[in-house]
Amino acid sequence: MTNPRENCPLPLAERMRIASAWVLWWAMLSSFSLVSAFLVGITIFYLVGGLDLLSAVWHRKEEGNFLWVIAASAAGVPAGAIFGVSLWASLMRRTHWIDADRVKRMSGF
Repeated sequence: MTNPRENCPLPLAERMRIASAWVLWWAMLSSFSLVSAFLVGITIFYLVGGLDLLSAVWHRKEEGNFLWVIAASAAGVPAGAIFGVSLWASLMRRTHWIDADRVKRMSGF
């Protein structure tokens, strides 16, 4: 029976760097998605109903407008995710945390 670690060409330090890069990738993707959804939501509420609707939604006085929240999230999440991952890719390239080929495979940028 062979040890599965014998076939792994990367040393432990390099594998830890790749694992931490994946965690950072996920954190930037999710956080930028949430921020973008929030900002797009505020913008949509302002464009649709002005300050009155924005204030009513903010103070939870407006009920039944869940469709606008879903639309804002659907519009904001992909844009934020793309921005977060592209920012992650540029940070990884500039800091040389992992090699450029692996950044391209992990992010597509």
